[in-house]
Amino acid sequence: MAEPEQLLADPFVAAQIDDAMALVAPALSEEQRTWLREQLAEVMAEDAQLAEALAGAHPRSVVHSGMQAKPFETPREEDEAAEG
Repeated sequence: MAEPEQLLADPFVAAQIDDAMALVAPALSEEQRTWLREQLAEVMAEDAQLAEALAGAHPRSVVHSGMQAKPFETPREEDEAAEG
């Protein structure tokens, strides 16, 4: 399993933690937000089921080009008939 520091250094994981804290963060001091981030990362690092879910949700690669991938489309029956 990853260490909490490794998890916090990962932009995807940090964004998930920030999303989880979004409702309470405005009411907390910076010190409290840092502490809560560290606690959440520690739980993520120690919980095997949570680590598995996080690994499944984590993007496999990050596109830096700004291009959007298009979903794969299967050929329609009309297209196949026209080709054959």
